[in-house]
Amino acid sequence: MYNGRLKQSKPVSALGFFGGLIFIGIGVFVAIPTFGMFGVFWTLIAAGITTYHGYGLLSKGGVALYEVEINRGPTNQKSLSDKLKEIDEARRLGQISEIEYKTARNRILSE
Repeated sequence: MYNGRLKQSKPVSALGFFGGLIFIGIGVFVAIPTFGMFGVFWTLIAAGITTYHGYGLLSKGGVALYEVEINRGPTNQKSLSDKLKEIDEARRLGQISEIEYKTARNRILSE
């Protein structure tokens, strides 16, 4: 089983970070003086977005967008050579016929 995190790329974080800085500037110099409390709200949201993307850009781990869990199936599967040795031994001991051996061998080789 694999557990991992998917995070956005550094270029996406950089775009969000620098875009956020622009929106903070708009908030401070335009939105707050013109619209009052709405401008404050605008600037705080822009600061949150900028902080989020700045952390993703400047930290080693970044910010995970998704947590992923992948089940890779059983790890104790036999190798191709082990399977072929097994059916060869069964044929040698007379447990399976020549036709059954060829059928099983073709099935194993086609996997």
